[in-house]
Amino acid sequence: MAFVRFPADQVEWLTAPSVFASSNRAERGFCAVCGTPLTYRHIGAPYISVTLHSLDDPTTVRPDMVFSPGAAPDWCFALADLPKQQMDFAADPDFRNYQRPATRER
Repeated sequence: MAFVRFPADQVEWLTAPSVFASSNRAERGFCAVCGTPLTYRHIGAPYISVTLHSLDDPTTVRPDMVFSPGAAPDWCFALADLPKQQMDFAADPDFRNYQRPATRER
């Protein structure tokens, strides 16, 4: 899962996520309606990590590090070399998207 980290006081929510303590050191935010994971944060820390595709415009951020590369499966760094396939529902007249962007940068 791709996250982008922001100072927590610079993240504005249209609807605040539900949060649960996933350990004694970290909490995770999620959409209470659909269950989509949205955030990761060390409890009480000044930064919050937000899932990349919950941003209004994920193209505005660029990665600047790989966090915990030793924990990644060996195939993770070869993803860019895999065949590409688009998922496009635009041609399906019955498709309805019920998700909305969850955050916006200030």
